[in-house]
Amino acid sequence: MGMSLGGLSFLSYSIYIRHVYILAHPSNSTTPWIFAINGTDPTCWRPVTSTIAIASGRVEPPDKTTMFGMSLNWQIDNVTLASKRMGGVYKPVVFNSFITLTPTDFQVDIMNWQAQQVGSVNGIFEITLQPSVRMSLIPDATLQAVAKQMAIMNGYYGVPVILRYGHEMNGAWMPYGQHPTEYIASFRALATYVHAATNMTAMMWAPNAGLYYPYGAVVNASSPDFAVLDSNNDGAFNVLDDPYLPYFPGAGYVDWVGLSMYQYHQNSTAASDYLNANVPVGPCFIRDYISGTLNCQPRSSNTSNRDFYTNFAVAYNKPFALPESGSAYATNATNVVAQTVDEVTMKTAWWTSILTLIPGSAVNPVYPLLKLVVNFEEAKAEAETSTLWQNRDYRISYNPSVVTSLTTSLFPPATRMLFGSQLSYQCGGQVLVTKAGPSSS
Repeated sequence: MGMSLGGLSFLSYSIYIRHVYILAHPSNSTTPWIFAINGTDPTCWRPVTSTIAIASGRVEPPDKTTMFGMSLNWQIDNVTLASKRMGGVYKPVVFNSFITLTPTDFQVDIMNWQAQQVGSVNGIFEITLQPSVRMSLIPDATLQAVAKQMAIMNGYYGVPVILRYGHEMNGAWMPYGQHPTEYIASFRALATYVHAATNMTAMMWAPNAGLYYPYGAVVNASSPDFAVLDSNNDGAFNVLDDPYLPYFPGAGYVDWVGLSMYQYHQNSTAASDYLNANVPVGPCFIRDYISGTLNCQPRSSNTSNRDFYTNFAVAYNKPFALPESGSAYATNATNVVAQTVDEVTMKTAWWTSILTLIPGSAVNPVYPLLKLVVNFEEAKAEAETSTLWQNRDYRISYNPSVVTSLTTSLFPPATRMLFGSQLSYQCGGQVLVTKAGPSSS
């Protein structure tokens, strides 16, 4: 055991030293550092046979499938514990982590530790890479180092990566938010380096759901980005402007598209509707946020720019994800209305709504390109006002009654979603389904 731990420690340390060296000595070589696409190459994992047709995109599961994932609180949780809480069968196959990117660092030691865990269960690592500053302050050398770190994790741990860079960039709450020119330039640069370094890392573009964009933000007309943000050229930055297109890096730089999706209220008709109340989600809530509709029907002709799924997933044939999502069960809902349903009812309603939209749920699914749903597996206190904090529990694996509801009533039949232990990967970026259903192995 001592030798094994020592070996892992040495491996992690050697990767850390390589990371530091890369930052200090950026390469000007035009030769890409690529893991071979040929699945029979000895540098690749062993060839395997998929039970269904393989998709063409990077780290993309086959058509008519949706992967189940969790975004863990890594300070107190880990991959093994999360899988056990889900009963060991309907366990996540994708695990998300929020990683801070500064001009000189991106928490490489933490990423290596987490990648080892994800690799140990044959999972996929979703990395939400969050700049702590405006993107114009992130130097090219750091972006090159990030790309090479992705290739290191792909190769050393056999872990595919979905890299969600600068998420929710259309929200002013991010330090890089609502600065589309800087955002696009940085995203394109990182995507270029990643695509040259490895085939096993996919770039995800993931704004915040734009139904209520621009979320009350005010941008001065003298701002260099004002003309871009004022997408309809009416001289104002307001709810009539496009919440997505000004931030889109371009189809050639994007492998996945996604939206953050949370339930803080019941319906999409008003942002304050039953805010923080424990109510079952309305049947059209998720669809309205994804497609910009009202009660599943078109709102008006001038809100077509809210239809994220059609304008980006369908238009560019990109796999679509809810890379962080969840139903916020309020444990101190005192600021608006009292609690009305219990946690099981609320979270069962949320997942019932999601499962009606995924491609495995119907012959003609609502969103056939919805290939990943990641639950935000945390409970946290979030500021509502200057004096009020709201305790919200998004987790689905900590309450045994919620787990039972999901694993006995919703997740079966197994064809609905892809779970841990069902997938294998090749270093061309292919995701193969090697088991027809979930299992404890």
